[in-house]
Formats: sequence, structure tokens, C-alpha cells
Amino acid sequence: MNTPEALQLIAADPEFRILRRVPERLPAPSVPDGETGLALIVDTETTGMDKWHDQIIEVGMLLVRYRRDTGEWLALEDQYDGLEDPGQPLSRVVQTVTGLTDADLAGQRMDDARVDSLARQADLVIAHNAAFDRPFLARRWPVFDDKSFACSVNEIDWMEAGFTSAKLELLVYHCGYFYDSHRALNDCWALLFMLGQVLAPRGETALAALLQSADKPSFLLNLQVRFDDKDKLKAIGGFQWQDGADTRYLPKSWLRRCKDKTELRAVLDSIHAQVFGGRSFPCHIGKLTALERYALDPQTVRMRPYDFPAPGA
Repeated sequence: MNTPEALQLIAADPEFRILRRVPERLPAPSVPDGETGLALIVDTETTGMDKWHDQIIEVGMLLVRYRRDTGEWLALEDQYDGLEDPGQPLSRVVQTVTGLTDADLAGQRMDDARVDSLARQADLVIAHNAAFDRPFLARRWPVFDDKSFACSVNEIDWMEAGFTSAKLELLVYHCGYFYDSHRALNDCWALLFMLGQVLAPRGETALAALLQSADKPSFLLNLQVRFDDKDKLKAIGGFQWQDGADTRYLPKSWLRRCKDKTELRAVLDSIHAQVFGGRSFPCHIGKLTALERYALDPQTVRMRPYDFPAPGA
């Protein structure tokens, strides 16, 4: 019995499931038909979770050409994987998660010119949890401050497409594949693979859905409530306390991110009914584009005062 026959036999048995390794290549490139773009898929491994102080120890990057109208991958233009010695021992947790050791990183230095060149070519940077990766990237390489970012965790409705989790390993497993996770370039290939999948029920690629989301603004909602009403606000969910240290936001207030105008309106309606008992209330609202989203300190965001419902509404 040859290998294909054996695999077919196993696949027919309901007690088993066959997993294939995520391919680290693209199919033969299609002939571009229409406008194309360049996306930079990125992933970082770091010394910890602190965006202000921890360091990148590995970065993986895939520069990929795509069709803007269909979200189809066309060709891999370039790739890079770099390690860097942080100048301090790795914690046991980081070594366990990444598989990297102090010996692997000793004397290593990432190629700043290469990273800068790849970033400058891209019209969109994609990360699976951009809220984590973008701050680290921008601290290390300022070129990322002026790039548009898209997040494949927050900006694709994986549950609508039938997935039970947005965790990259589980997304890949759901499709019948596996990969050696938590190394930067491996994670990039896995993400490229998932973004090329056609999602139900819309029948479009995950990349197409992500591109549509990246083109739309998201919003910040900031408001103050009485102490006695804070639990009502918490019950709506998603709010973070602001102690006044960040002067862009109201002192002693609550901040929530809304992925689009529809979600913003739904949250405002919930606050109106559940917190203020149908009374109008003041708040501040700011708009975020792909240039500002997930930035460590998006200074360009302007919070504007707003009364909800608007007078006469």
C-alpha cells in the first residue's frame, strides 16, 4: 500500500483525522487582473508582554502581492526572519513558548535596513493581534508609525464563518492543517494560509474581508458615569477605566473601542437605556483609521464632544 492509499484509508475512518502541514509557499502566481497591492504579514516574539519596556527577540515578515478587488494572493515578493540578543536572559516562560534559548540569540542582531525596506514597500501591514505587535514594531522601527495596520483577530468575524476561536493554531487546525507555532516566520506562513481561505457564508477570502474592514473607520467612546452606575456600564462590556493620566480622555472616565459605526450605535443605545434610563447623556467620540488603529500612542486621534441622543433626534 502506498502513502496516498494509506492516507485515504485513514481519512475514511471516523476515529481518525489527518492533518497536513501548512505549506510555506504560494501556488503558481496568477496573472494579475486589476489593481494590486503589497501586504506585509508580520509576527514578533518578545521578552514579555510590556509594550513599553520588553524587546523583540524575533521578527518574521512576508511581503505578498494581492488583488485588491478579490483578496487573492498573487505572489510572494520577499521574506525575512531575524533574531536579536536582548542583552538579558530569557524567562522560562518565553523559552517554553518560543522554543528559543539564550544560546540561540547570543550575538544576534536584526537587519534594520532590511526591515525598513520591507515596511516601506507595503501599503498594509497585517498581524494576528496587531494591538500587540504594532507597538513593539513601532518602538523598534519608526517606519511602522506611518503604516496602515489590519488585525486578523479583531477585524474578521471568524465565528460567523464557523470557527469557534480566533486563535491562529485553532483556525489552522479547523482547516485540517498544522504548523510549528510560536516562531515568527512560521506564524506568518500560517496567517497567510488562513487569509487565503474562502469563508462561509459570504464566499470571499478572509483577506477580502480584512481589506474591507481596514478601509472602514473604527471608533473610541469615552464617557463619565456616576459611581453607582459603573456596574451597569460594566455589564454592557468592553470598557476600560481612565484615571486621567492620558489627557486626551475625560478624567475618571470609561473608554471603549467600537469596530464600526454599527457597533458604536448599538453601544450608545445600550448606555442610553441601561445606564441613563432613557435620558440623554454627554460623551466624547473619536474616529480611528487603519493609520491610527493599534498604535501605542495615537496622538492624531481627536476626541469630540457629543450628546446622545442628539438634540431633536
